[in-house]
Amino acid sequence: MAQSQKSLRAVFSVILSVLMALMLFCVPNSASAATINKSSVTITKGYSTTLKVSGASSVTWSSSNSKVAKVSKTGKVTAKKAGTATITAKTGSQTLRCKVTVVACSLSAVSAVNVDKGSSKTVTITVKGDTSLSYKVADKKVATAKWASSTITNKKAKLRITGVGEGTTTVKVYNRKYPSIAKTITVSVESLEEDNAPSLDTSVSNLSVKTNETATFTVTSEDGDALNWVYSDPAVASHTVGTFASNKATVTVKGLKVGTTTLTITNKNDSTVSKKVNITVTEGTGSGYYAVYDNQNIENKLIATDSFIQFYDRNRGINRYVLVPANNVDSAQVNTAIAKATNSYETYMVYSDNPTKTTSTDTVRSFQANITETTVNNGAVSTATKSVTRYVLLPQNYDEPQYNWVAACYIGTYDYGVIYTNNPLISTNPTFKKRSADDKIYQYSTNKNGMRYTRYIVYNEFITNDPGNYYSKIISKDGDAVTGSYYAVFNSVDAANAAKTGKNDQVRPFTANGVTFYILLPANYEEARYNSALAPYYGQYEYNKIYANNPEKRFASDYVYSYTKTVNGKAETHYIMYPDNMNYTAQFNELKAKDLGTQYSAYYTAYQTNPQKQQDSDVIRSWINQKTNAYNYCLMPANGDILKYNDIRVANGGSYEYYHIYSNAPQTTGYDTYAQRQYTANGYDRFVYIYLPNDYDEAKINESLSGKEVF
Repeated sequence: MAQSQKSLRAVFSVILSVLMALMLFCVPNSASAATINKSSVTITKGYSTTLKVSGASSVTWSSSNSKVAKVSKTGKVTAKKAGTATITAKTGSQTLRCKVTVVACSLSAVSAVNVDKGSSKTVTITVKGDTSLSYKVADKKVATAKWASSTITNKKAKLRITGVGEGTTTVKVYNRKYPSIAKTITVSVESLEEDNAPSLDTSVSNLSVKTNETATFTVTSEDGDALNWVYSDPAVASHTVGTFASNKATVTVKGLKVGTTTLTITNKNDSTVSKKVNITVTEGTGSGYYAVYDNQNIENKLIATDSFIQFYDRNRGINRYVLVPANNVDSAQVNTAIAKATNSYETYMVYSDNPTKTTSTDTVRSFQANITETTVNNGAVSTATKSVTRYVLLPQNYDEPQYNWVAACYIGTYDYGVIYTNNPLISTNPTFKKRSADDKIYQYSTNKNGMRYTRYIVYNEFITNDPGNYYSKIISKDGDAVTGSYYAVFNSVDAANAAKTGKNDQVRPFTANGVTFYILLPANYEEARYNSALAPYYGQYEYNKIYANNPEKRFASDYVYSYTKTVNGKAETHYIMYPDNMNYTAQFNELKAKDLGTQYSAYYTAYQTNPQKQQDSDVIRSWINQKTNAYNYCLMPANGDILKYNDIRVANGGSYEYYHIYSNAPQTTGYDTYAQRQYTANGYDRFVYIYLPNDYDEAKINESLSGKEVF
């Protein structure tokens, strides 16, 4: 009996283990992945919206620019001033982002209105934010406009439009302070029909639609059942007519191919009563799999098992759908279809086509992958494996381990010796495969920009003989140390000191916006990387400083110089920014020389301090830079090239001097002039320009052309 009980307990234990394993296997992907309800949003100044994170118990919110958009502890985003900001939601090891665009004001109104000649209609414009409105009528012979009220009540402005003569014109309503914020209303004016003529009208006279997509307009007729519909080119578009109610019906037009056609609507009982709608069909998202549709009509499916992926098109304010096969769905093609349909690309997303950058500092990286592609031909389904290139849109100073994880999730497996932001060995994605059953994970923490992150490295059992050296080599490639990261910024000095990995590491404090931070640096740190790490905290890049990344310009006229430096055997590009591209060559040359560890000793090079002579006979010339109001210097060999020096001097803010020769025509003021002469001294045989007073001396010109100018 005891033996039987033991056998029963053993059987029960096995069944319980199997059930637990099945429960773990069936945990859905969404159980561990938090999502944010909006990846981008546009808000009018003074208004707010609330962001929500699903799948997380606690969320920490922050804004990249609280002066533009402020976020509360509950995710409520309030628009403060025009500009852009990124709202970040931190939950556990996940970081979710929403791009917020704040506009000073917004306008909404009907896009078209029909007015009888001699009659008026009042159009309501909804105004948010600044209320400095004005309007402009394109053709006052067709229609005129006038504010129906001198005040805006409940965010509503009333504009009365009066028909003057038959035809079509536009009324543009815009904000005087922000002219780009505008709404254009198409106005169609017709003469009154005779009482005995049947009525016929359309809400638009021109309509645009994309291939495989639809657009609508309204038709008004007392004889809804007695209408003829004729296309000038029926291959371009087709339509369906809804049910007439109160003499009105909605017409849905579908684009068939790129081109133009005219839809003529005629009353069967009176052929003189007709309306024309000019239809333009532009290139859409294609047909078949990964095409975008406005509905989930079964007629759009290639086979019965196909399905649709829904997304919200904020530009059109509707849900739209991507057609996908039942199996082998390619997420990159889905992302590309949605991005093209909404004209919006997101960072850290995989695309099948090269994505459009959202900012000038974005970058795009690509990788190779194998996919199984499903095609349908005359109802027959076939699949094929093909090698494809996939693209990821990345922000400035992107996180390499996060990019690695995005690419790994798409490929469906991981690589050894690569740092990831998630643990590949416990991925709940059933398509994510282990490379080996013996693979193990190494986990460590790092600090970047004052925040702690967890990183993961997969290794095979053969690494166990020397794991420490293996990890350190991999981690150093990412610029990290096992307990910290050089050039990382910390909120406390204790956290920065705890991240040190070498006895010569140093912690340097700095203050930004009234808050003291601490940056971890190696003993021989790079000035360019140090400056780049601090710039985001100061809120702007400074002139005349070296950066390891392309600095964000403060003004459109700013100019960025760049050059290459070899650091630890690797070529790096360094950058220096100035207010413009004129008269700052001296400062650039000196900073570049300092960064490269070379002497200021190049001939015919402008410097802002005295250069070092190469020979005792060398000559150092100086002048005042009119732009910087400081001395600049140039090193020349004895009996040097006067023409080359004069050109360098003027190019770096020096003034033109009488009887000096130049390669380009000098600027004159009316009190002086210049002459062009043949110059054959110092190896030259060419024409040069000589800066002269109006009462110049020809003898002094000949002296200048001798190549022995007197200073």
